[in-house]
Amino acid sequence: MILDASVRPEQWIRSLDFRKSLDKALTIVKEKQRGTLELYFFEGKDISAIAKELDESTGNVRHHLYRGLAKVRAELVQNGLLRGYIEFGSTDGRKKAAL
Repeated sequence: MILDASVRPEQWIRSLDFRKSLDKALTIVKEKQRGTLELYFFEGKDISAIAKELDESTGNVRHHLYRGLAKVRAELVQNGLLRGYIEFGSTDGRKKAAL
């Protein structure tokens, strides 16, 4: 592995923390959500291709994608790894911000 000399140690540590938290977040989502997220983000497949591969409707795949993404996002916000991320549409009608 070659490290970029312009990357400061705290950036490297934050990157490792992010990866660790992302791995954890992917374990808390349901199996279909995780599979959909992996196919969409890591393999670059679109929703219709994922639907065909998983033998699901595009609506179901979209549902799995957005529900899984919401859970992963919530986990990362909770761990302080999405600094500055603003969550709209909280259950109490107020804006939530993670700073």
